[in-house]
Amino acid sequence: MTDDILVSIGGICVGLQVEDQQLASRLRERYDVFLSGDAPLLTVEVAEEERDWEIPKSSAVWPISIAFSDGVLHVESLGEEATFDLKARKGRLVKAPFVPGENSMRALFAWLCVLDGGLLVHSCGVVRDGEGYLFFGHSGAGKSTVAGLSRQFTILSDDMVMVKKANGVFHACGVPFRGEFLDSPLTKEQAPLKGVFRLVKDTGHYLEPASRPAMVASLLASVPFMSDQIDLGERAAATCAQLLAAVPYGRLHFRKDEGFWGVIGKASTAGIH
Repeated sequence: MTDDILVSIGGICVGLQVEDQQLASRLRERYDVFLSGDAPLLTVEVAEEERDWEIPKSSAVWPISIAFSDGVLHVESLGEEATFDLKARKGRLVKAPFVPGENSMRALFAWLCVLDGGLLVHSCGVVRDGEGYLFFGHSGAGKSTVAGLSRQFTILSDDMVMVKKANGVFHACGVPFRGEFLDSPLTKEQAPLKGVFRLVKDTGHYLEPASRPAMVASLLASVPFMSDQIDLGERAAATCAQLLAAVPYGRLHFRKDEGFWGVIGKASTAGIH
């Protein structure tokens, strides 16, 4: 018997079809708060297979390979491979029993999000007093550090955050994907974005103004899985530009204490830089 599991992130719903009931149970537990009754944009068969898979090292960065041709997205990573036919709205994900198959899901949602006018950003997302804040940067920039210093607020993720536009307003949306901040509870909360900040580790807290073109380029570089697809990259770049035309932004210099929130509060009331 096939178990249909509907996973909705930021309003984008993907159906997972699973025959193995133990695997289905693990997937339901994994995506828990993101389970939905929405109609899926795409349906994916998910299966586990015993193969001579390359075993990932927990301390290493897991490589991911992405290719796209004739409307079909191909994803390969350690212990998993997937094919998603975006035209036929169906796919297949095969993984080893020892991996969650999450890289394929990240890539799929990243593409669906950009095609829907949004972004999946390599970033930390925090909701404070009902307002969303996005902190982005390269690996090691401090995203998990910011999450750890913001435990009194809602952490959307310390690794990936979905940005979607609803009723003319950009929102930060919780996702099930995490980096180092694994003890934070998953949340599907969404909040209107109040600020977008590129992280810079420093000895003090201050917000450095940045030109919009430079910030668009930096933000676009934090939108993963686009491969060499020019059309998709142009869509993502246009959304980055729209976002930064609507929301305060800047380069946030910070040290390892929560004092940066005071700088952000002043910047958010001052308008767009």
